[in-house]
Amino acid sequence: MKKYFLLSLFSFTLIAFSCHHVKEAVTDKADPKYDYAANGYAKGFVTEVQLDGCKWMIQLDSAGKRIEPDEIAPGFQKDSLLVWVKYTPVERMSICMAGQTVNIIDIRKR
Repeated sequence: MKKYFLLSLFSFTLIAFSCHHVKEAVTDKADPKYDYAANGYAKGFVTEVQLDGCKWMIQLDSAGKRIEPDEIAPGFQKDSLLVWVKYTPVERMSICMAGQTVNIIDIRKR
């Protein structure tokens, strides 16, 4: 009898804690209270390009400059999506040959 009680207690505890565990949601949306421009982010928008081997670039609002990121996450692969982007320039072979090659440090939807 004691064996079944302990097994029931263990099962109940396992179910109770596993069902109510909620992870903190991670968002890719810009925080309206954060000053992105003052913290090294640039305004831009994602643009779909029709070049061999190159599909997505980011058009920066400043000076009409385009950047070629090493990678754009699937959630950001939407033409004309407004973004804040923080990046570092890198010297590497360009696939698009239509903008500066960069590594994305952070990207947020505006």
